[in-house]
Amino acid sequence: MSLSFWLKFSGNSLKIISEYSNNFNSNNSFLIDHSEFGIPGSLQISDHTPSGYNISYTSKAYNDNQWHHFVSTIDRSLGINQNKIYIDGKEDNILHTSHRTDLSGNFGGPFTLYLSSRAGNSYFFPGLIDDVRIYNYALTPDQIKQIYNSGAINFN
Repeated sequence: MSLSFWLKFSGNSLKIISEYSNNFNSNNSFLIDHSEFGIPGSLQISDHTPSGYNISYTSKAYNDNQWHHFVSTIDRSLGINQNKIYIDGKEDNILHTSHRTDLSGNFGGPFTLYLSSRAGNSYFFPGLIDDVRIYNYALTPDQIKQIYNSGAINFN
């Protein structure tokens, strides 16, 4: 699975960018938000099953009120290295040392994909999101660069 979008934000508090879940601990769900593990303003992807979590986060902050292209891929066939984050066409991914579980299976559950909030009622994202794309496979680094280069326009 891959989720691609452009985002622009400032601030450091925990806010939801995207969530496929009934709540943070739903089975076979994922969450993209400000990282609670990295430096303030960094981003994270958290993939969940009943057996554990697989969390990755960016190495630096992206809360600079500038547009950035964000792509998160989840490939559960890769073991503990299944989550990856790309910013502006380049991988920027740190695996959380204590949340690295080999998760398997497909995303299940009758969940709704929420953008900019948790279930439409909390953790509202105080920024802008544009050009949201969802893929049912993990994009390759070359595909991610191609998407970034084709959409690298001057947003206002």
